[in-house]
Amino acid sequence: MARAPQPSGDSPALALGLIKRGHVYRMQGRWDEAIPFYDSAAQIAARMRDAVRQADAIAWRALTHNSRGARGSALTDATEAARLAETRAQERIYGDATLFVKTESRRGLSREIRWTDVYVKRGSGEPQNVSQCGDGANCTKPALSPDRKTVAFVKGAR
Repeated sequence: MARAPQPSGDSPALALGLIKRGHVYRMQGRWDEAIPFYDSAAQIAARMRDAVRQADAIAWRALTHNSRGARGSALTDATEAARLAETRAQERIYGDATLFVKTESRRGLSREIRWTDVYVKRGSGEPQNVSQCGDGANCTKPALSPDRKTVAFVKGAR
Protein backbone atom coordinates (compact mmCIF):
# COMPACT_ATOMS: atom_id res chain seq x y z
CA MET A 1 0.00 0.00 0.00
CA ALA A 2 1.32 3.46 -0.95
CA ARG A 3 1.97 5.95 1.78
CA ALA A 4 1.85 9.69 1.21
CA PRO A 5 5.16 11.33 2.09
CA GLN A 6 5.40 13.45 5.21
CA PRO A 7 7.12 16.52 3.74
CA SER A 8 9.04 18.98 5.87
CA GLY A 9 7.84 22.17 4.10
CA ASP A 10 4.56 23.34 2.60
CA SER A 11 4.20 24.71 -0.91
CA PRO A 12 1.51 24.97 -3.59
CA ALA A 13 3.63 22.75 -5.86
CA LEU A 14 3.85 20.05 -3.19
CA ALA A 15 0.08 20.05 -2.63
CA LEU A 16 -0.53 19.83 -6.38
CA GLY A 17 2.03 17.04 -6.72
CA LEU A 18 0.32 15.03 -3.99
CA ILE A 19 -3.04 15.45 -5.71
CA LYS A 20 -1.55 14.22 -8.99
CA ARG A 21 0.08 11.27 -7.24
CA GLY A 22 -3.35 10.40 -5.82
CA HIS A 23 -4.72 10.55 -9.35
CA VAL A 24 -2.24 7.88 -10.47
CA TYR A 25 -3.54 5.45 -7.85
CA ARG A 26 -7.15 6.44 -8.46
CA MET A 27 -6.90 5.79 -12.20
CA GLN A 28 -5.48 2.32 -11.43
CA GLY A 29 -8.45 1.56 -9.20
CA ARG A 30 -6.19 1.58 -6.13
CA TRP A 31 -8.56 3.83 -4.21
CA ASP A 32 -7.38 3.07 -0.68
CA GLU A 33 -3.85 4.01 -1.76
CA ALA A 34 -4.99 7.28 -3.40
CA ILE A 35 -6.78 8.66 -0.33
CA PRO A 36 -3.67 9.39 1.82
CA PHE A 37 -2.28 11.58 -0.97
CA TYR A 38 -5.49 13.62 -1.13
CA ASP A 39 -5.46 13.82 2.68
CA SER A 40 -1.89 15.15 2.74
CA ALA A 41 -2.61 17.65 -0.03
CA ALA A 42 -5.69 18.94 1.83
CA GLN A 43 -3.71 19.30 5.07
CA ILE A 44 -0.90 21.21 3.36
CA ALA A 45 -3.38 23.49 1.58
CA ALA A 46 -5.18 24.14 4.88
CA ARG A 47 -1.92 25.11 6.60
CA MET A 48 -1.14 27.44 3.68
CA ARG A 49 -4.69 28.86 3.85
CA ASP A 50 -5.24 27.89 0.20
CA ALA A 51 -8.96 27.12 0.29
CA VAL A 52 -9.16 26.48 -3.45
CA ARG A 53 -6.45 23.77 -3.40
CA GLN A 54 -7.87 22.34 -0.16
CA ALA A 55 -11.36 22.09 -1.69
CA ASP A 56 -9.86 20.49 -4.80
CA ALA A 57 -8.05 17.79 -2.78
CA ILE A 58 -11.17 17.06 -0.72
CA ALA A 59 -13.34 16.90 -3.87
CA TRP A 60 -10.97 14.34 -5.41
CA ARG A 61 -11.06 12.37 -2.16
CA ALA A 62 -14.88 12.43 -2.39
CA LEU A 63 -14.74 11.04 -5.93
CA THR A 64 -12.35 8.34 -4.77
CA HIS A 65 -14.65 7.36 -1.88
CA ASN A 66 -17.52 7.22 -4.35
CA SER A 67 -15.53 4.98 -6.71
CA ARG A 68 -14.82 2.53 -3.91
CA GLY A 69 -18.48 2.49 -2.88
CA ALA A 70 -18.16 4.50 0.35
CA ARG A 71 -21.16 6.74 -0.34
CA GLY A 72 -21.34 8.24 3.16
CA SER A 73 -17.70 9.35 3.09
CA ALA A 74 -18.14 10.62 -0.46
CA LEU A 75 -21.12 12.76 0.55
CA THR A 76 -19.32 14.11 3.63
CA ASP A 77 -16.25 15.09 1.60
CA ALA A 78 -18.26 16.54 -1.28
CA THR A 79 -20.25 18.68 1.17
CA GLU A 80 -17.04 19.88 2.85
CA ALA A 81 -15.41 20.70 -0.50
CA ALA A 82 -18.45 22.72 -1.57
CA ARG A 83 -18.54 24.57 1.76
CA LEU A 84 -14.85 25.44 1.51
CA ALA A 85 -15.16 26.63 -2.06
CA GLU A 86 -18.25 28.66 -1.22
CA THR A 87 -17.17 30.33 2.01
CA ARG A 88 -13.39 30.52 1.96
CA ALA A 89 -12.34 30.85 -1.65
CA GLN A 90 -12.64 34.63 -1.40
CA GLU A 91 -9.99 34.94 1.30
CA ARG A 92 -7.14 37.29 0.34
CA ILE A 93 -3.82 37.69 2.16
CA TYR A 94 -1.83 40.92 1.96
CA GLY A 95 1.24 40.67 4.19
CA ASP A 96 -0.09 40.60 7.75
CA ALA A 97 -3.64 41.54 6.70
CA THR A 98 -6.16 38.85 5.78
CA LEU A 99 -9.49 39.71 4.16
CA PHE A 100 -12.23 37.10 4.20
CA VAL A 101 -15.94 36.68 3.66
CA LYS A 102 -18.01 35.23 6.49
CA THR A 103 -21.52 33.90 5.98
CA GLU A 104 -23.90 34.23 8.91
CA SER A 105 -27.56 33.49 9.47
CA ARG A 106 -30.37 33.96 11.92
CA ARG A 107 -33.94 32.82 12.10
CA GLY A 108 -36.45 35.44 10.90
CA LEU A 109 -40.20 35.37 11.40
CA SER A 110 -40.88 33.05 8.47
CA ARG A 111 -37.47 31.86 7.25
CA GLU A 112 -33.76 31.78 7.90
CA ILE A 113 -32.00 34.99 6.85
CA ARG A 114 -28.44 34.58 5.51
CA TRP A 115 -25.93 37.31 4.74
CA THR A 116 -22.23 37.74 4.20
CA ASP A 117 -19.86 40.35 5.53
CA VAL A 118 -16.25 41.16 4.74
CA TYR A 119 -13.77 41.01 7.63
CA VAL A 120 -10.16 42.13 7.93
CA LYS A 121 -7.74 40.54 10.37
CA ARG A 122 -4.33 42.10 10.97
CA GLY A 123 -1.62 39.94 12.51
CA SER A 124 -2.91 38.13 15.59
CA GLY A 125 -5.65 40.70 16.24
CA GLU A 126 -9.37 40.04 16.25
CA PRO A 127 -11.16 40.14 12.86
CA GLN A 128 -13.05 43.39 12.27
CA ASN A 129 -16.24 43.61 10.20
CA VAL A 130 -15.50 46.25 7.57
CA SER A 131 -18.61 45.86 5.45
CA GLN A 132 -21.68 45.87 7.70
CA CYS A 133 -23.66 44.39 4.83
CA GLY A 134 -26.78 43.78 6.91
CA ASP A 135 -29.67 41.38 6.49
CA GLY A 136 -30.24 40.03 3.03
CA ALA A 137 -27.08 41.55 1.52
CA ASN A 138 -24.23 39.71 -0.12
CA CYS A 139 -20.69 41.12 0.12
CA THR A 140 -18.12 39.46 -2.12
CA LYS A 141 -14.72 39.86 -3.78
CA PRO A 142 -12.81 41.70 -1.04
CA ALA A 143 -9.63 43.55 -2.02
CA LEU A 144 -7.18 45.79 -0.21
CA SER A 145 -5.98 49.04 -1.79
CA PRO A 146 -2.27 49.37 -2.67
CA ASP A 147 -1.75 51.67 0.33
CA ARG A 148 -3.34 48.96 2.54
CA LYS A 149 -5.73 51.45 4.12
CA THR A 150 -8.96 50.87 2.20
CA VAL A 151 -10.98 47.70 1.71
CA ALA A 152 -13.14 47.41 -1.40
CA PHE A 153 -15.79 44.77 -2.07
CA VAL A 154 -18.91 44.15 -4.09
CA LYS A 155 -22.18 44.65 -2.19
CA GLY A 156 -25.39 43.39 -3.73
CA ALA A 157 -28.79 41.96 -2.85
CA ARG A 158 -29.13 38.23 -2.32
